Amino acid sequence: MSEFLYGDNINQLSNCPPECYAEVNVLAYRWIFDNISDERNFVPRYFSRPPKYNWKNDEEKCKDLAISLFDSCNNAKSRFNFFFKTMNNKAYQFLGTKIAECFLSHKDGVADICDKDKFGHFNFHPYKNGNRLQNLKIVDEL
Repeated sequence: MSEFLYGDNINQLSNCPPECYAEVNVLAYRWIFDNISDERNFVPRYFSRPPKYNWKNDEEKCKDLAISLFDSCNNAKSRFNFFFKTMNNKAYQFLGTKIAECFLSHKDGVADICDKDKFGHFNFHPYKNGNRLQNLKIVDEL
């Protein structure tokens, strides 16, 4: 198995990523900010406010060290609209303004194939030498 991009953090957690994560070949969708090269487009939620995660258990920390993705553009947009109802315009500031797609190959990392939720969301732990979502292409506005 390849080394994970955030391996220093992941290796401190038990069972991260869980055994049911697997390498995949899939087209995935992600909320991003206007500038496609904005670093926030590539960083897991864990690093946005690390002290907030001190009280979480290893399973929650592991999920927050992953990149959030969706299995379709429609699911990405629907889930954003759910958060927009409570966050209003702050959703654009904290979550993104566009939807991008990218192809993930088995060389890029492992995806949560055991716990994809009803909203089409899944977590992805990138490998250090994977494409790190570098092939993002904007496909829709939020």
